[in-house]
Order: sequence, then structure tokens, then C-alpha cells
Amino acid sequence: MAKCIYNLDVSEPLRYFLGFANILQGLASTFGNILVLILVINNRRLRTRSNAFLFSLATSDFLVGATLEPMFVVQFFSHSYREDCGFNMIRRYLSTLLMGGAVGSIALVSYDRWMHLTKTIRYKEFMPKKKVAILLTVAWIIPVLIPLVRLTSEVVYSAIIIVYLCLILALMTTCYFVIAKIVRAREVNLRQREEITPFSRTTTNHVRVAKAVILVILCLLVTIMPVCVYHGVTALNGLSPGLINISDNTKEICYAVLMTIGLANSGINPVIYYYRIPEFRKSMKSFGARLFKWKNPNETSRSADLSTDTSV
Repeated sequence: MAKCIYNLDVSEPLRYFLGFANILQGLASTFGNILVLILVINNRRLRTRSNAFLFSLATSDFLVGATLEPMFVVQFFSHSYREDCGFNMIRRYLSTLLMGGAVGSIALVSYDRWMHLTKTIRYKEFMPKKKVAILLTVAWIIPVLIPLVRLTSEVVYSAIIIVYLCLILALMTTCYFVIAKIVRAREVNLRQREEITPFSRTTTNHVRVAKAVILVILCLLVTIMPVCVYHGVTALNGLSPGLINISDNTKEICYAVLMTIGLANSGINPVIYYYRIPEFRKSMKSFGARLFKWKNPNETSRSADLSTDTSV
């Protein structure tokens, strides 16, 4: 019976470490992102065109935590599932689909934020709902189709992964530098303004969200891009055997470690939303208050004052 490739067959101490790491990551990804999804669905103020891209990203991250990471855990802890090539193939397909969907969604978030900052007044004209739907459809169709290439050739599959991720990286890098430049210029402009106007408030919100997008991009580069490098080495070895001498055991270790690091990105994004996007932070606090039937005494007295004022 042929041995399954990339079946997470590494040393026992490393398997247990990575297995427990995936358990923690899976819990964080599942509960953090399902909270984001609930907030967007229930809060009309969050159901914007920009947040449609964040909703797509949160959906991908939620599915990573709810389906993909448990499959990694099962293979890390169960020898029979490591030897089950069918299970291994499904897990690898979902890895490409969900991580590819996340990467595509982050690229669209970057593009959308760039449009927000450069076309502030005419944003809706340049980003109609139909365009949003088309962009999201393309962002998910591509990772659906890419894993099918693996059925013909691992080398071709790795090469396509590299091309796809490099294109995404080029788009995000361009948006990153443009966003960072605009954010810096607008922060200087805001410091020079003494009066607070509706325009300055809007600009401040855009700057905060843009900073959150920059953090999301940087986290993606740190966690997922090493996987791209790994696929690059795989493609080079396939095209020119012996060019880079790596043992099968080293390949399995690199794959298991890099995939675990890549999956960690799914649990980081909700934390960034909470700390860097005020609208999400307010919604999360409000949802928590309703969930635990708790009300801030200051808010209670404030609402009482408002009711007194309206009755006068």
C-alpha cells in the first residue's frame, strides 16, 4: 500500500505539540469568527459593502476552525487516519480551498480599503453591489478549482499556488504602501485641524480601519506566505530533481509546522477587528451585554437622563 504524502507523519512529541496547538487555534477561530458573523448579520450598521469582504474572510476563517483544524488534530493523534489517503486528500483539498478563500478575501479587503481612501466621496459609484458580488465570486471560484490540478501533477499544482499567491501578494503589497502613505498624510492633516467636523470624524474612522487592514495584511504575510515558499521549493524539486536535497521526513516536518502556523491566522483576525475597528468593538460589547443580561450602570443613568430630557 502506497504511503500518503503530506499526511502529517512526524515524530510523536512534535505531533502532540502541533495537535494541541491546532485544538487551541480551532477553538479561537471558530468562536471568534462566528461572533463576527453573528454581529454582521444582526447589526444593520455593519452590513456594508466593505464588510461584505470581511464577512467572506470571517466565513473562511470560521470554516478553518470548525472543519479543517479538527481534521489536522485527528491526523496528528490517530495513526489510522494518517494512513487513510481518502481522508488525507479531503483535508488537503479543504486546506487549499479555505486558505485560498481567506487569502483572496484579504486581497479584496485591501483593495476595498484603497478604494475607500482614494475615492471617498464617489466610493459607491466605483464599488457597486454587483461589482462586490463578482469580486467575491471570483475570490472563491479560483481556490475551488486550483486543488483539482493536484489530480494531474503535484508540481503543476505547486507552481499554480505560487503564481496565485504571488499575484495576491503583489496586489496586497501595492495596496499596503498606498494605504500606509494615505494614512500617514491624513494623520498629519488631522493633527493640524483644530476643529472637529463631520469630515474629520469620517477621516479618522477610515484611518482606523485602514490601520486594521494593514495589520491583517502583515499577519497574512507572516503566517501564510511561508507556505508559498514551501510550495516553491516543492515545484523546483519537481522540475529539477536533486536541485534542493530535502529528505521526505524533513518535508513532512516543514509541511506540518508551516500549515499549523498558516492556520493560526484564522484566529488572529477577530482580535484585530475588536481592537482596531470601533464599530466592531461597540457591537461586540453590546452583544456581550445582551448575552449575559448585564448593563453598565453608567449607560443606565445616561439612558435615564435621555428619557427625562425627551419627556420635557
